[in-house]
Amino acid sequence: RLSDTTQALEPLAQELAQERYQTVKEEAEKQLQEGQEEYEEGLRTYETQRDQAQTELQKAKEQLDQGEAELQSKEQEWQNGQTALEAGQNQIDVGNKQLKEGEIQLQQQKAKTYQQFADTEDQLTKQYTQASQGLTQVEEGLDQLEAGLGQLESGLSQIEAGLEQLELGLHLADTGLTAARQLLEVVQKGMEADPEDQGLLESQKELEQRIQDLEAQKTELETQQEEALTQQKALEEQKTALESQQAELKAQKSQVQDGMNQIQEGLRQLDSARNQAEDQFHVAQATLESNRLELEQAQTELDENRQQLDAGKAQLDAVFTGAETLPEEVIVAYEPIWAIGTGKTATSADAQQMIGALRAHLA
Repeated sequence: RLSDTTQALEPLAQELAQERYQTVKEEAEKQLQEGQEEYEEGLRTYETQRDQAQTELQKAKEQLDQGEAELQSKEQEWQNGQTALEAGQNQIDVGNKQLKEGEIQLQQQKAKTYQQFADTEDQLTKQYTQASQGLTQVEEGLDQLEAGLGQLESGLSQIEAGLEQLELGLHLADTGLTAARQLLEVVQKGMEADPEDQGLLESQKELEQRIQDLEAQKTELETQQEEALTQQKALEEQKTALESQQAELKAQKSQVQDGMNQIQEGLRQLDSARNQAEDQFHVAQATLESNRLELEQAQTELDENRQQLDAGKAQLDAVFTGAETLPEEVIVAYEPIWAIGTGKTATSADAQQMIGALRAHLA
């Protein structure tokens, strides 16, 4: 009976199974259709979102590229600023080195120039002393020549006086001879008349002796006259020689005096040159001092800029220390440290330099 029941229920079971299968199939097909629609909708949504994501990604990439470019630019600006600071420091160092070398060269040139002035002054002073001694010797020689010429003039005067006396003696001798000869002629005529007249004979002998004496005296006077004339000529030659020596000594004296005047003029020019050199050294020293002040000012400004940059970075680091991300916008109030309480004002170039450094540091 169970078997019969089973057999009787089998068609019913098959029918129910067929219906269940059909129902499940329809539900499965419906779910498949809905899944297909959802898949297509999801695919469209995915493609839309993908396109949007790609667009956003492209925008983000472009922004990233732009940010990287800006970062590189800011880093380059910062690097340029650092390079400019280093270059400025190098220039200041070179300037300080050149300034020291210039000071050393100036001192060496100053010492050398003053030594040259001192040597030249010593030489001129020695030359002036020698010239002064030479002038003294020349003047002493002129005095001796003047004395010698005076003695010669006195000797010539004596000789001229002696010659005058000799001329007078010769004249008297000639006069005596003439008179004696005339008397002798008279005596001789008287003896012709009276050869035995002893008085006339004695007179003749006396007159002949007198004529002989006068002729001897005249000869001696003529000899003395010749000697006097020889002495006069010799003295005149000596006088001429002394006058020539006197002229030469006067010329030497004039030359020595001219040389002394030239030496004095050289000493005056040397003093003038020394004063000019002193003025030039003062100008050069003032120029070096001005350059030193400029370098000190440049060093101060460079140190201020470096201090300001370091302080600005330190302040930013203190503000954003521990922050995982930075705000999209940051407003920074800038006032130079060196301007606080000093009355100094930052220039636009100072501000732009600081802004570029801070931006680069934040980036």
